[in-house]
Amino acid sequence: MLPHLQVVFRKANPRWIYALLLASWLIFCYIKALKGGDFDVYLDAANKLMEGKNIYAPPFAKGLQYYYSVAFALVLSLFLSIPVIGKFLWLVFSTWCIYRSWCIMQFFVEAKGQLTKQHYLIWKIIIIVISARFILYNFLAVQLTLFLLWAALEAVYQSYKGRQFYGGLILGIAINIKLLPLVILPYLLFRSYYVAFFSTIFMVLLLLFAPALWIGTQENYFLLTEWGHIINPISPDNSLKGNKLMHSLAAVIPAYFMESIDGFSGKRQIFDFSPETVKTLIQIIRACLILLTLYFLRWWPFCKAQSKSYIWWELSYILLIVPLIFPHQQKYSFWFMMPCICYLTFQFFRKDNSFSYYAKVIFILLLLLISPVIGRDVLGDHLYDLFQFYKILSLVAFSFIFFLVGYPPPKANAEE
Repeated sequence: MLPHLQVVFRKANPRWIYALLLASWLIFCYIKALKGGDFDVYLDAANKLMEGKNIYAPPFAKGLQYYYSVAFALVLSLFLSIPVIGKFLWLVFSTWCIYRSWCIMQFFVEAKGQLTKQHYLIWKIIIIVISARFILYNFLAVQLTLFLLWAALEAVYQSYKGRQFYGGLILGIAINIKLLPLVILPYLLFRSYYVAFFSTIFMVLLLLFAPALWIGTQENYFLLTEWGHIINPISPDNSLKGNKLMHSLAAVIPAYFMESIDGFSGKRQIFDFSPETVKTLIQIIRACLILLTLYFLRWWPFCKAQSKSYIWWELSYILLIVPLIFPHQQKYSFWFMMPCICYLTFQFFRKDNSFSYYAKVIFILLLLLISPVIGRDVLGDHLYDLFQFYKILSLVAFSFIFFLVGYPPPKANAEE
């Protein structure tokens, strides 16, 4: 079947096929831009900023809190008169971020040279299929996650290639907009990318204080203080998340260890703890996940890991825990799992892999649980709601941690 398709593809003009696919995707982006998604919340904050209002206080567009920086709202004010164009351009840029993230992943994983042609093709198909679910989440919501992951990967890639200042500037911009890529900053220091580390801090500080040139020092200070309150991970509002759509530790731990606060009814409690006990438990597990990073950073601090596969293994874990340790994370944030999925799937298909039969079965099951087949249109309302009820997406992310711990790169690669 595959050879037949390849013959058909060769006979067709690839340029026309690519042009048709590109045109279809641009039309899709424009349709999503018309619907707006969460980008309307960002533009609403930009409008409030121009009117001298508190962008972190209600009312909010679509009733959604604005969690991003003052500088981001200021930049978006340029698109207030052309909102659809702004959203369309963002989606086109997000598409490029996907492509660029794929290129960086190919650089570090080097799967093409280590897998057979058949396994390499299957590996790519699995990555594309799993990616499709999280890409659609981000495009439907017109979210920032695709950009944030690219910025994190690009910072490490550029630092590895000797362009640390450039990588640091990109990471600084991303951290200023939303804190998720912050996990890469200590990694840069640990791996002795000092120029990248300090240029990141420089860009973050620059973007924190630059808006004062337009809105005034006092107003900027006030908004930065307000922003600090709403993104504080240990604040009362962020300690326990009761929204059905949430999937971070602040949502999963309460779901299994206290009475339901997310609007679901049914039995899923393992223990019935008080809210204060659950808050403490969340902080303990969050700290454990962060400390576990040291297991993956097996090289001495302030030394560069020479193996590309080890670098990707380290990044896979660091990025995997991002949607777990940060509060207020929804399904689209689990795009940060993709480096881990790329790595583990690659290890799965290696000739010398050490996956046991049961490990292979469990891993395939985990992939199915986060694949596009786990959708409302496929499962129906009842089964789909059960997946949300038990926070299956988050549990799969936790399970991947055990696979990452158990299947590091072969020792031979550590000495490349």
